[in-house]
Amino acid sequence: MKNSGTCDTTVPPSVVHTDQSFNRVDGTCSNITKLLKEMHIDEISPSFEVYLPNSKFKKSSPGAPSFLLCLLRNKPPSRIELEMVEINFGGIPLKYCHVDNGRVSFLSFNKVALPRLP
Repeated sequence: MKNSGTCDTTVPPSVVHTDQSFNRVDGTCSNITKLLKEMHIDEISPSFEVYLPNSKFKKSSPGAPSFLLCLLRNKPPSRIELEMVEINFGGIPLKYCHVDNGRVSFLSFNKVALPRLP
């Protein structure tokens, strides 16, 4: 199914934005963002292990991959999500692939240390 249209919503400035919902039955508030994150709807996980050409490569014992490729459905991951994925996969470099309307984008994130100014 192809979706070519977009949908925009306009909210009056007087409306207060919140990410909480109110349960009318028992009168409790719940954080919607927290609930969605706990559901792991868009959890990032590697889709492919990529090995660069190597004369010592064996299918039965491939060794560590050169990098892991994660396919993304929506937006690029947040910094917190990136750090969690890096921790889970033991320091193997990660690359991300995002496909949108036939356009393929590869993303790679590295930590950078900047010098402090006096």
